[in-house]
Amino acid sequence: MGCGTALPSLALFQWQLAQGHQSSELSLGFADYNPSVLQLVTVPNVLLSWAQLRSGSSWEPEGELDIDQD
Repeated sequence: MGCGTALPSLALFQWQLAQGHQSSELSLGFADYNPSVLQLVTVPNVLLSWAQLRSGSSWEPEGELDIDQD
């Protein structure tokens, strides 16, 4: 089965981060027949989910996401 938007995996990922379990190990595997789906849909969704939880109330749904080493 293809991964696509990875909604079930993202729900688990967000729950893990929201519970404050950043230090505990979480292993998620994403697979899709089409590699471009992983590159263009799945990875950006994971990144946006992580950024939204990290930014808290300062999250802006529109605009650009600045990525740095922190």
